[in-house]
Order: sequence, then structure tokens, then C-alpha cells
Amino acid sequence: MTAAPRQATDQDRPPGATGPWLDDDPTRRYLAAAWTWALASLALCTLAGWSLVHPELADVHPALGFGRLRPLAELLMLLGFLGNGFFALVHHSTQRLCCAPMAAAPLGTLHLWGWQLGLGWAAWTVAGGALEPRLLSPAEAPVDLALAGLWTLFGVQLLMTLTRRRQRYMYASLWFYLAATLLFGGLQIAAALASLHHPILGSPPFTGAADAALQWWYVRNGAGALLVIGLFGVAYDLAPRISRAPLHSYRMAIVHLWSLLLIQLWVAPRHLHLTPTPGWALALALAFAFLVWVPSTSGVLNLAATLRDGQRAVRDERDPARPFLVAALFFFALAALEDPLLALRRVSAAVGSTDWVEGHQELLFLGWGASVVFAGSYWLAPRIFHAPLHSAGLARAHFWLATLGVLTSAAALRFSGAAQAGVLGALSPEGHLLHPEFTEAVTRVEGHRLLHLVGLGLFFTGALTGAWNLLRTWGARPSSYPRTSVTQPPLEPLSQAEAPPAAPPGAILDWGRRLQVFCSLWWHRRLERRPLRLASWILLSAGAVGTIQLGPLLRAAPAAPAPLTPLEAYGRTVYEREGCATCHTQAVRPLLADTKRYGPISADTEPVEPGPSLWGTRRVGPDLAREGGRRSTRWQVTHLDDPRAVSPGSIMPSYRHLFEQPRDLPRLVHRSGLTKTPTAAASRAAAQAAELVSEFEAQNGAPLLRPGAGAPVPLEASDAIALVAYLQQLGLPSQDDLPTPASSQ
Repeated sequence: MTAAPRQATDQDRPPGATGPWLDDDPTRRYLAAAWTWALASLALCTLAGWSLVHPELADVHPALGFGRLRPLAELLMLLGFLGNGFFALVHHSTQRLCCAPMAAAPLGTLHLWGWQLGLGWAAWTVAGGALEPRLLSPAEAPVDLALAGLWTLFGVQLLMTLTRRRQRYMYASLWFYLAATLLFGGLQIAAALASLHHPILGSPPFTGAADAALQWWYVRNGAGALLVIGLFGVAYDLAPRISRAPLHSYRMAIVHLWSLLLIQLWVAPRHLHLTPTPGWALALALAFAFLVWVPSTSGVLNLAATLRDGQRAVRDERDPARPFLVAALFFFALAALEDPLLALRRVSAAVGSTDWVEGHQELLFLGWGASVVFAGSYWLAPRIFHAPLHSAGLARAHFWLATLGVLTSAAALRFSGAAQAGVLGALSPEGHLLHPEFTEAVTRVEGHRLLHLVGLGLFFTGALTGAWNLLRTWGARPSSYPRTSVTQPPLEPLSQAEAPPAAPPGAILDWGRRLQVFCSLWWHRRLERRPLRLASWILLSAGAVGTIQLGPLLRAAPAAPAPLTPLEAYGRTVYEREGCATCHTQAVRPLLADTKRYGPISADTEPVEPGPSLWGTRRVGPDLAREGGRRSTRWQVTHLDDPRAVSPGSIMPSYRHLFEQPRDLPRLVHRSGLTKTPTAAASRAAAQAAELVSEFEAQNGAPLLRPGAGAPVPLEASDAIALVAYLQQLGLPSQDDLPTPASSQ
């Protein structure tokens, strides 16, 4: 290893260069952070896959259970791996495209280190059990708000850089960067505010269909802003540089961006088919799900044509970034073709809650997102470290390991999803369930989950190979990094505005000529030199769609929350903390197999608890919407202590640690809302716990004993009995809903 590189000074400035320096130090740091979080998140993904095959992994520590591993891995992959990769590539390309350094360097430094600390805080809290049952946003509201504030710092720095650029017109990548930054920042704030609890707002502001719609807006449009819009901006910058050819079609890029903003935002509710979501929202989502295929395909074809146009010029140069970008486009095209099919009601009914949707997500995260970041990393490394890539052979090995890993993993999840759909939906000619127990679907897909684990292992091995290759490249860096000085002069005021082109000649109507002039997209040139106006139009477009689609749902009067006793409210906290919502939904779909297995269909008129309704998500375990009263207290306690003792074939981990963990009385009082009468809340909780323990001992014939233990397990004061209390009330009518008996005369 060489000594730390010396920073270039004004004495090192090339002759005739008078502009500011371009600073690649943040790019190097973001790239290092991206690969660090990549290895961490991929290791967690592999552990999560292993925990589905060997659920006893959670016996080592509660944080190793699937309920916590899966949301933590998704969070770190989205914001740690892909987020830092996005920042690295944006910092590098924005300076070159604007011919100016990033503005407000102290702001950028604060964002760089604050983002890593925020992710560390999020990882610590989620692993420790302070998590919300929300997809891709499992951290509690304070952590989400901190990350949203840090993202805002990045957005301010990007916008300031665009206003101080020395290039008159903004290239396509800059439009995508700006749109991704504005959309993700706004929806990150919305996701944090939607999960705020007492005492700030008393309870979450939205419940039921409104909360489910807002959650899927964050998953589809917030995370999609970073994963799709942001990384497409990166790809628009990488493709011409890799191919050494101009962008194939400037107009297709314009259509791509605005079609995504005006079409893709409508698709979010398509994940809520067969739930109590209003039908008009689902119909709109289905229609736009097929329309969104147009911008997705146009973007893929535009970039593929750009790579093809420059293929002859670079065919003798083995650039490791090219195959990764080609693979990314291939996997995104597959996901784009599959997405409209998953929006169909029949397809959603068959595979919408199975492992199939997980395979679709892996195509986007690993196949598309990770491949773009890998391509950018291999393209950046020699240029920011000023050293040749350590090994082209290792880069090729990384490519094949990653590609085979994605193909194997995605195929295994599709096989698993098809098998689950066949088992869970199988009915006899008389309409009876052929496989009444959910565990029959679990045992049927054991081999598929092993194959999925092999795919994750291949991808993780490839990432380790790539990290070693880049680390050795960094080790060969020079003693002093040469830096690029800006030679472009500052912008002068524009002498005249863009004028529309002349109307084409010919015997056509006047309105036809005007339409042809408009379709030439000459007007977009005005937006390309005014970043604030472009940002305003982006916000206006997204805001209009959000107001039309989300407005009626958010303004509707929420259903009255089901009243919970203090012990049940605290049990819900335990349910969230242990990640139970990662595996179980709480919505019975209007399907014959579902109603026979779980009970009556969920309706939008029934009470909704103060919290998110995870509708439309993957079911690793059975639905719990009607769990209350279906099993005895003895069964519920034994199921937490040793799941396979009462449910052979179950992959649920043991929650024995809940039996040794005493209740947190301050949190119990806080979540019950009885903060003014804490003694009364504690007394009511103790009384209900004692009643449940009495039921258990009467049904079991003895207190809960462990082999080798001299005394019974202290069940009454444990978190386990609170969780049982919560589960035993799910789906039962509250006392207020029961009819009042007529008084006797």
C-alpha cells in the first residue's frame, strides 16, 4: 500500500487553467461506503435466506430471525448500497456535465458522514427491535425523519450546483437526478410522518386503505424514484461514456422522463388488488400498469442502441463496465415485461402473496440496481483512483457470478411461488381445501428455497470478488491524485430565447402544423437551462398525480381503531418489534380458498388498528386477520415457545426470549394511551395477563416448565403473554360492536 495521496494545489494547476478544481474526494468516499453497505446487506440477505431453511438460527440471537433480518437487509440495500452508489456516480458526473464543482462543499461533507451515521442508527434500531411494519421503511419515525433531512441536504447541494453550472443546457442525466431527488425526498418525509405515534400526533394520521395506499406510494414511487429514475440517470451518463458514442435519441430521453412522471406514479395501488382498497383506484392502476411499459421500454431501447452505436469503436477494448450495464438493461426489461402481468387481478390472486413477487423484486434490486452500480464502479475506479484496474479476469468472474446468481435466485423464487399458488389455491370439485394447513405449502418449497440460497451465495461471492478487485486497484493509487481544473468560462446572459422551429411546408391544417412543431420538443430546451423551473414542473406533475389519486383516500374519514386493552396495545408493540408483519398479512382476500382457510373477507368498514395495514404483501406464514379465538391460549403459548411442536413443518423461529423478557411498563403505558393513569394501565395489564395464564394452566394441566429448570417460566410478567393477548383479539368484534341485549320488562 502506498501512502495517503497528497491533494493537488494551485501550483499543480495546468498552464492556462484558471477555473475551480473538480473534487473527486466525495466520489471516492461514497464509493467505499456503497461497497461496504453492499457486502453488509448481501450478507444479511443470505442470512435471511438461511433462516428460512434453518429457523433455529434465531435461537442464537433474536436479531437473526427472518422477521428482523429481511427488513434490515432491504433497508441497507436500498439506502446503503444503491443510495451511496447513486451519490458517488451523481457527484462524479454532475461536475463533468455542469463543468463546475459541487456547490457548498461543507454541506456535502455533512451529508456524506451524516448519511452513514443515519444508516448505522437505522441498522442498530431495526436489529434491536425498534422497527415499524412498513416495507422498505422499517425504521421508526425519528430515524426516517433524520434520513429525510439528510437527503434534503443532498437535494439542496444538487440544485445549487445546477444553478452555478458553466454549461448552458443540462444533459438528460441531470433531469433524472433532479426528479429522483425531489420525489424520493418528498415521499421519505411522508413515510416518516405517516408512522408518527403519540405524543406527537397521538396516533398515526392514516389507517386502513389510506395508510396502505400511502405505503405503496412510498414503495413504488419513493423507492422507485431512486431505483428506477435515479439509476436510469446514471445509465444515461454511463452508456455514452462506455460506448464513446452520443446518446442515441435525445427525444426518447425526454419522453422517457416525463412518461415516468405522468404514468408510473399511477401504478402504485396495483399491489392492492383483492384488498378493501376502492375499486376506482385499482382500475386506474391497472390501466396505467400497461401504459408504463412504454417509457420503460423506450429507456431500455435508447440505452441499448447507444451501446450498439459505439460497439464497433470499442470492440477491441475489454471494458468491464459494459457487460454489467448490458445485463442491467436485460434484467430491467424482464421486470418491465412482468410488471403489467402482475397487475392483472387473476395473476395477483394466484401469485400476488407468494415468493413470486419476491423474485420480481430481486430482478429490480439485484439484476438492475446492483448491476448499474457495479458498472459505474468499474468505470469510475481507474478514473478516480488514477490506477489501472487490478484484474480484468476478476471483473469477468464477478460478472458471471452476479448474473448466474440473479438468474438462479429469481428462477427459484418463481418456482417457489408457482408451487405455493398451486398448494394454497387447490380445491376439490366440491369446493373443499385440498391442503388446509399453510405448512403444506412451506414443506413443498424447501428445495426451491435451497436453490434461492445458492443464487444469493453466488451473487454475494461475486460482490466479494469485485470488492477485492477494487480494493487492490485503490492500493495501486499514486502518491498524489491529479485533479481536473475547469476550463469552461462562466455562463453569460442568453442573448435571445429559444424560438420554435418553422412549421413544415405542405398542405396540412394549421393545428396540424402547430402539433408538429410542439412534437419537435423544442420547448424542452427552455427547461434544460432553467433548473428551478424544471424542478417546479417535476413537483407539479408528481403533486397533481398524488392529489388526484391519494387525495380522496387520505381525506376519507378513517375507520375507528379497534379499542385495545393496555396489554393488547403493548402486545402489538412486541408483534412489530419481532418483525411478525414481515411474514404475516392481516387481510383476508375475496378468494374461496382464503375464506375457507382464514375466515370472512376483510372489509373497509371493519375497525382498523392504529398502524399500517400490510395489504398486498408476501405471505411467508398464514394470514392473521381472523386469528383471535381460533386457537387456544395453550396453543398460542406453545407455538411461541416451540413452533414445530404444534405445527410440524413450520419455519417460524422460536421466540423463547420473550418468555425471559419482562414487560417494559413505560412503553406499555405509552402505547396504551393511558399516560395520565399509569397505575391503572399497569393494573389492567396485570389482571388480563393473570387471566390468560390461568387459561393456559387450565388447558395445559400445569405451569410452563422447561427441562432442567427448577421453577416454572414466569409467564405472567413476560412479553410472550402480551403477544398472545394481542393475537387472541385479532378479528374479534370489540365490546362496543356487540349488540346490547334487550332489557327485561
